Amino acid sequence: MNHLAAALLSFPVASSIPFAAMWYQSPPTGDSLNLSLVLFGIVIYLMVTLVTVTLGLPMYLVLRRFALVNWWASCAAGALVGALIGLTFGRSGVDTASIDTMVPAGCVSGLFFWISWRALTGRSQCASDPQFP
Repeated sequence: MNHLAAALLSFPVASSIPFAAMWYQSPPTGDSLNLSLVLFGIVIYLMVTLVTVTLGLPMYLVLRRFALVNWWASCAAGALVGALIGLTFGRSGVDTASIDTMVPAGCVSGLFFWISWRALTGRSQCASDPQFP
């Protein structure tokens, strides 16, 4: 599979982690899970996916340019994106709870991205690999 197509398919997988972190940080209230809550969750997931692609795609392209698409660089890039999201979308200015939640979520999200991307490309990601462009 094409590396860019694999990356674009991996971003929705990676988006599930920040979505779960946001859901954990602000859990729904009420006795039951109703349809409006499920629809709200779908809309929020789509918004998280859009933010993940918007911030993650440039990170992926930079990592790809320098042949650094590996697990540790993906985790670091995810943590950086998580820090940016925590700083930008914090509740009031610099919210340490948002940063404390989004940085680890971004790190795990980057790892999930790398696992999904590697499974979809089906190649070894070593820089010494002759198939690695």
